[in-house]
Amino acid sequence: MSHKTTVKTLISDRIALVSALGSLDTKVKTATEDSVKCSTVSFKRKKDGVFQATLGDRGRKTHTSKWFKKLNQQYTYHKLVNELDDMGYEVGQVTTKNGRISFEANSIYGGQSEAR
Repeated sequence: MSHKTTVKTLISDRIALVSALGSLDTKVKTATEDSVKCSTVSFKRKKDGVFQATLGDRGRKTHTSKWFKKLNQQYTYHKLVNELDDMGYEVGQVTTKNGRISFEANSIYGGQSEAR
């Protein structure tokens, strides 16, 4: 008998979610404004605007709390990069030190800013 597990997230941006899943080598089968489906996990937007993950038996073996931590890290990275891009910044020199992602953001209008 199959059992489904749901996990509430703080993820609200579908584009950043799809990018984060790609960074974790999780192939997205379909994506609409309110749902993202992969072979082992699916995400559905709830009334409060955040996505809830649903896992079947196979998904629970692959998508552990450690995987969700990595997903949240990648989601935050992609969300920030997308927002900086919308504000006119170009992101470069992505590095990881001690599990942290840092990068430099250069304004297309001139100047440089470093974010960690």
